[in-house]
Amino acid sequence: MKNLNDAGARKALTRAAELLLENAKELLQSHTIGGDGNWTGEEEAKAAHDELIAVAGRLTALLGVKVEEASLVTAGAENEDSEMRQALRFYAEGNHFIPVNPDDWESVSGEPGNFLEDEAHTATVEDGTVAKRALAAKRA
Repeated sequence: MKNLNDAGARKALTRAAELLLENAKELLQSHTIGGDGNWTGEEEAKAAHDELIAVAGRLTALLGVKVEEASLVTAGAENEDSEMRQALRFYAEGNHFIPVNPDDWESVSGEPGNFLEDEAHTATVEDGTVAKRALAAKRA
């Protein structure tokens, strides 16, 4: 084996680590729903995934280099973020609250205008403005 200080060897080993991480990402995408990190019933695929990550990690540590693995490491977080945005859109679009008669709801005295209360004063709901603001802030 060539010396690890040899540029060609380092390049080849770095590329090998990248390929291992790409394969691990493919396993994640193909064996979990939407790459969400839920490996239920996919224990063998999860073990293979983890081994690919571990070997790539050992290679990069040995070489003292950083291989772009942020997308793989954060795949679960990205999916969680996507699910959070989806939930926020549900509220922002008002799908959490479908009144039978919209005229039976009005703004709550002493509260911000985005809080609605039913005519009988038995229920209060936020109209989705908070979710709209959160989505807008996320884009900015």
